[in-house]
Amino acid sequence: MRKTVKVVIIIAVIAVLATVLFSCKGNESKEDDGFTVNTDTYSRAEGHFHYDVTIDTEIKEEDLKVLKELFNGKRLNNDAVPSCGFSEDISIVFDDTHVFQLGQDRCGTIYCVDKDAYFDLSDSEAELMFEVLEKYGFHFPCV
Repeated sequence: MRKTVKVVIIIAVIAVLATVLFSCKGNESKEDDGFTVNTDTYSRAEGHFHYDVTIDTEIKEEDLKVLKELFNGKRLNNDAVPSCGFSEDISIVFDDTHVFQLGQDRCGTIYCVDKDAYFDLSDSEAELMFEVLEKYGFHFPCV
């Protein structure tokens, strides 16, 4: 009888833990927790490309939406500094204050200056970002 009670208690504890863990996972938000990028409030952006040409341009509304969606919710890390090469000369600036420096070697790594941390885009996300920026005269690699 004692063994049966212990087994029932163990199963109940496991069930409660599983329920709590699964319910918490579904409630992840894109709020600024210091570890994720939150572009929800960004209303404008400028692109800066100072390499073999000098480009400082306002990003159009439809492209702003794409860039915000690509960056929003990305997890930041600062465990190691990537070797992509970053500079304010190759950057996107949201609302005149939020600076994102782009990997100059055409990688999908972005440096978030505000948080002094990095995040990665998937290959397809990076290609979409480069496609958007090429409309403004950006070209990669630029090292």
